[in-house]
Amino acid sequence: MNLSPVQTITIGQRISRQEQGLVMALPFDLPDHVADLTVSLHPTWTPPYVVDFGLADPHRIRGWSGGARTHCYIGPQQATPGYLSGALDRGTWSVLLGLYRLPPEPLNIEVTISWRQFLPQWVKGDLHVHTLHSDGAWTVDETLDRVLDAGLDFVALSDHNTQSQNLAPHKQSSLVVIPAMEWTTYRGHANIFGIADPLPDWRVNTIDDLDRKMERAVSLGAYVCINHPFDSSQPGISWDWGFDRPTWIEVWNGPWRPSNQAAVDWWQSQLREGRHLVAVSGSDTHGPGTLVHHGQPTTWVFASALDGASILSAINEGHAFMTYDPHGPELRMHCGRYLIGDIATGPDSRILDIELHGVSPQDRIRLISQRGVDMEALITTTAWHMRYPIDSQNFIRVEIHRYHDDWEFWMPTLISNPIYFV
Repeated sequence: MNLSPVQTITIGQRISRQEQGLVMALPFDLPDHVADLTVSLHPTWTPPYVVDFGLADPHRIRGWSGGARTHCYIGPQQATPGYLSGALDRGTWSVLLGLYRLPPEPLNIEVTISWRQFLPQWVKGDLHVHTLHSDGAWTVDETLDRVLDAGLDFVALSDHNTQSQNLAPHKQSSLVVIPAMEWTTYRGHANIFGIADPLPDWRVNTIDDLDRKMERAVSLGAYVCINHPFDSSQPGISWDWGFDRPTWIEVWNGPWRPSNQAAVDWWQSQLREGRHLVAVSGSDTHGPGTLVHHGQPTTWVFASALDGASILSAINEGHAFMTYDPHGPELRMHCGRYLIGDIATGPDSRILDIELHGVSPQDRIRLISQRGVDMEALITTTAWHMRYPIDSQNFIRVEIHRYHDDWEFWMPTLISNPIYFV
């Protein structure tokens, strides 16, 4: 995780015996994108005197230690016992002092508050996995262990037509767990991200049912993605509800196969027609297998903070690319100040900078626009950089292809969302 240096402030407060019995609040302000927070109360009293300790955020009390502790830590996924982990919102927080039993003489109280901010960076995860809460082989905790072992930063638990996986208690870790559900109909599947209980009733028989329930989920803040839209391996798997509703599409589902290529081809046709449709990937892992594993493929996201809301918002902006597995390769694509997913405008949007790390010699790079393949080249080094002029392209996206001797064919190892040009 890429974090800023620790920032620290100290608050002093003088209290007197006359204030005994009060709960005093010492306010302080947190900025945006705080990754974790540490608060320490420095005692200047000895038993039998007691000053209790706690913490409030801008919305509620986040924890209380009483006289048991004088220190607390809060992060997005972990916190000191007695405190709630989760988002560290910008605004006025307060150190809470319970003035329970004070000495006759005044006390000088000192509190140290330290935090680090999350710096915008690329994080990687799997947007499509299953657990025992539907037809997966592993519990939520076992699934999270495997996702962490794969080297991922986030995961969406997308069990079929159930929300119980989102509400089940699970072990704390550095992994961001995004609530999700795979809305499974007999005419196709779609993932709903960001809401723990998006559809109290998931049944759908008509297009009106679908529209009404999809609109409800979106109104609650959810994001909807069509899954494996052209997979005809089983009845009801491919999407047969029309493609004019969701703004995300899963173009890479599990191992590379013809149905994935069909999804990429369809997505390319929509981009060519001027539609800004976000492409994502997911392993669709259910259990042990020879070809299906967590993080194969992986979705990389340029997020402003390491939390579910920031990751989903960044995906919705198109700030994402996909790779064969969590090891890359890694893509950095900019046009001036614009990056993947942005609409580049102005005189500084005429040169596209593309930087690759973790590629293999003999990989092939393709730059694809509305005209098709604009440029194709053989990569000769593990770190590769090029500058490409923009003339009349409406968008450019990148694909990296690698030849696999075992299967004797070329397969994508990276697919990016586009940068758009006006």
